[in-house]
Amino acid sequence: MTRAKILALLLAVMVLALLPAVVAAQQPSKPHAYMGTTIDGAAAQDGTTITVTVDGVDEETTVSGGQWLVKTTGSEGATPTFQVDGVAATGTPTVGDLAWTESGRTILTLTSVVAAPTATTAPAATAVPAAPVPAATGVAGERGPAGAAGVAGSDGHDGATGAAGAAGVAGSDGKDGTKGDTGAAGAEGAAGAPGSDGSTGPTGPAGEAGEQGDSGGGGLAVVALILALVAITGAGAAFMLGRRT
Repeated sequence: MTRAKILALLLAVMVLALLPAVVAAQQPSKPHAYMGTTIDGAAAQDGTTITVTVDGVDEETTVSGGQWLVKTTGSEGATPTFQVDGVAATGTPTVGDLAWTESGRTILTLTSVVAAPTATTAPAATAVPAAPVPAATGVAGERGPAGAAGVAGSDGHDGATGAAGAAGVAGSDGKDGTKGDTGAAGAEGAAGAPGSDGSTGPTGPAGEAGEQGDSGGGGLAVVALILALVAITGAGAAFMLGRRT
């Protein structure tokens, strides 16, 4: 059996093993049924609205034929709450448990929760103030003499520094001062760059003729002539020898 066939067989076994768990997870839980025939100690009246809440989910029905039935979904062990025509009510099981269980069945009686009346407090008595009695008014006496001057008080603390005043007007220009002595000579400056070449001057006068030298070309000319004749004679002899052969 090849490796590919072995891997395919293992994959098929894993899928078959996980299939029941996947199917079970996709199936919804079976509801818990709450029912009853008695409300507030009397037979349930047709048309009365019953609301059962489990895990924040409301399920509602109406009484029909003197009884009511509500099927709810929830989590295991959750505690339901009840309302009768929108008024909170308590449920007392007569068959089964009040807590939610899958496929559970509970028969109970409902009792509306009536809020106790709020006690009213009588208003406190308001005290009536007594009427004021006017005081007797006497005749004003004569003004007495002025009293002696009091002792001078101590000096107060220095006040805070005031803001700076505005700038004054500029004064007139002063007279020119006397002329100062001549300063020492400055250091010698660096040499300037070389100037450009000047134009060519006029041609000077011709110099005096030199003394005539000895003639040295006569002997050389004779030797050259002899060598030329020898070369011509040799060339002619070679030419003739070549034709005879």
